[in-house]
Order: sequence, then C-alpha cells, then structure tokens
Amino acid sequence: MTKKSYRYKNKKYTLAELAEISEVNIKCLSKRFSYGFTVKEAVETPLKISNKTYQYKGKKRTLVEISKLSGIAYTTLQYRLQLGQTFKEAVSKPIKKAKTLKYKGKVHTIAELSILSGVGERMIRKRLADGLTTKQAIETPRREVNKKYLYKGKKKTLTDFAEIYDTTYDLLRHRLARGMTIKDAIEKPVGYRVPK
Repeated sequence: MTKKSYRYKNKKYTLAELAEISEVNIKCLSKRFSYGFTVKEAVETPLKISNKTYQYKGKKRTLVEISKLSGIAYTTLQYRLQLGQTFKEAVSKPIKKAKTLKYKGKVHTIAELSILSGVGERMIRKRLADGLTTKQAIETPRREVNKKYLYKGKKKTLTDFAEIYDTTYDLLRHRLARGMTIKDAIEKPVGYRVPK
C-alpha cells in the first residue's frame, strides 16, 4: 500500500512531510482534509496558537510539549505569543518568581495561601497593597460580617441587628451602602426607598 500524496506548490508530499514544511501538525491537517479543505487551504489557513507547532530542541513540537520541556506554563507561552513576541523570545524570557510570604512560621506563595485560607488571590494581593499584614490579609473575613455598628447604645454586627429587629442582613447592608444611617436602616419599613 502506498502512502497518499498531496500536491502543494508543484511538489508531492506525504502528510508527514506537509506537516514538516508547515506550522500545522499532522492531526490538524488530517482533520482539515476530512472537512474538505484543499491542500493549499489546509496548509495555509492560520492556526490558533494552541495548534501550531514550533521547532524546539531539534523537533517540531506543540506548545503543550514545549511547556513540559521548558518548565514555562502553557498559558504563559500562549500569552507571550499573543502579545506578539517571537517564539524564541517567548521560550527564552525568564519566569518571574512567585512572591512568597511568611505565615504561621512557614513560607507560602500567594496561590498556596489562597488555597489554604479560601480567600481569593486577587483579594489577598489587594489587601497587601492596602497595607494589611499577611495575617490580616488571610484571616479577615471576605465580607465585613464582623463590623460592629452602634445603635441605641448597643454595639452589634448587622447579623445581630437583623436577628434582633426581625429583618435581613442583606437589607441592612444594602441600605447602608445606599447612604442610610444605621438608625434609618433598622427603623424604616420594608419597601422604603432612599430618596435620590
């Protein structure tokens, strides 16, 4: 049985040879031919970055393979190429070291602290940028559920006031966000609209 040949630019190529002279891998070429692409269309139609092959360490490889060999995350390579960097720049540029923080006597990256605490990475970064300590950035609850308000001589959280005055936390929080005082937020009837 002879291998099927494809005519491209007045030369005959096998599927493997076509893949070798183009940036398109064999699997993608096969799929394109099964969809009815002409040889020219199959070879010259631009690829998504994820399907391209690149010459790396003597062989044509996909970004996934290059990622494993280079130690650079696939998404980092993809992002660098989307920014317009050449392939050589994308694989040779050093990787930034992840910022580490000391927490409870151990050194962690922000990603690790996020997993340990349940607080999102962006929130941790924002809190640190706002001047909070590592401990505060990790241990402060996501919502201000522990913030205390003074009403009728009692200092309590919104959750406590909602329970005492038979209303909901969300209603009180929403009213405060709209500019009401704690007194009005508690005393105004349900359905009351804040004047604009």
